[in-house]
Amino acid sequence: MRVLYFSHGSSIHDYHFLQGLADSEHEIFVLSLESRVPTALGYPLPQKVRHVQWNAETAQGISPEKCQLLVPEFKRVLDRVRPDLVHAGPVQTCGLVAAMSGFHPFLLMSWGRDILMDANRNAFSEWCTRFALRSSDLLLCDSGAVVEAARRWISYPEGRIIRFPWGINVETFLSSPPPRTPLREQLGWLDAFIVLSTRSWEPIYNIGTLIEAFRLAHSRRPNVRLLMLGSGSQAEEVRHFVLRHRLSEVVHLAGRIEHESILQYYDCADVYVSCSLTDGSSVSLLEAMARGLPPVVSDIPGNREWITPGENGWLVPARSTSLFAGAILQAADLSLVVRDRIAERNRQIVRERADWRKNFDRLLKAYESIEGETA
Repeated sequence: MRVLYFSHGSSIHDYHFLQGLADSEHEIFVLSLESRVPTALGYPLPQKVRHVQWNAETAQGISPEKCQLLVPEFKRVLDRVRPDLVHAGPVQTCGLVAAMSGFHPFLLMSWGRDILMDANRNAFSEWCTRFALRSSDLLLCDSGAVVEAARRWISYPEGRIIRFPWGINVETFLSSPPPRTPLREQLGWLDAFIVLSTRSWEPIYNIGTLIEAFRLAHSRRPNVRLLMLGSGSQAEEVRHFVLRHRLSEVVHLAGRIEHESILQYYDCADVYVSCSLTDGSSVSLLEAMARGLPPVVSDIPGNREWITPGENGWLVPARSTSLFAGAILQAADLSLVVRDRIAERNRQIVRERADWRKNFDRLLKAYESIEGETA
């Protein structure tokens, strides 16, 4: 089967999907909305995957309103590639272009935020969401929260929904952790209680709540430290906050790192915190769970599928700085016995439900079902 995979083309999730598809028997063509070879944060395009060039210079930072302009060029791509299946998402951009092309069979892939948040931006986004959903032959979702939200837009048949968490490479993340001291020693935080954030510094991830919650926790317990990975549009606000509150010695802004280096950051931390306003199945949460960290995360539907308060972490109202601070301090008070119990429970959950290789088979079976119907 010839598959055209169409997305923004620059995330680690793209790399995982393309690598999984490259290992299959299908011919894979990738089209990037950002009009460049997708490198997924430094990863090369997997072998066997062919990048499709197209005239989409206007696609940088494109809005749903502008996506209509790309449909004629997308149809020319279809004429060149002649795919047996189009696999496209997010919903209101790549999914909309694929839907407006009228091509079938068409698998619409939700990226979580597109259904949970972007669909409600304005009347046109609402129309785009309904149109893309109605036009698709299959819908790929990473969580029950996304499935439920999609069904609020249209009555999507159960038999046409593929649902699985985008998961992690369990062989890597469930491996035995190395000693925790190297990075802690480098930071001068050997005896500190380290809070780890791996989310981008964007409004959707509610970074303001995170840093204020940390400030409150640190004011009550001076040995608490914050390790923040990534960057984003709120970088200036984050740095200003750190300077204004004289937190430079207790907050380390590590910047963007290669994903293959992330294990050392999980392994030096004591608790994982995410104040995200919306999420499907958060891969960073699953990675933290696999590395044995107790999670303190926002109380949203996507996180409730993984975290049970009092059992394997904390669920906190997304904008409550005081309750996030309190949960961080509760995590700091855990005994070694309780920490070990939480760690083992989280590793078990990941092993049973978040194995990327096993979950990805559901997508390949869906491809096969489409191939059987069109043969």
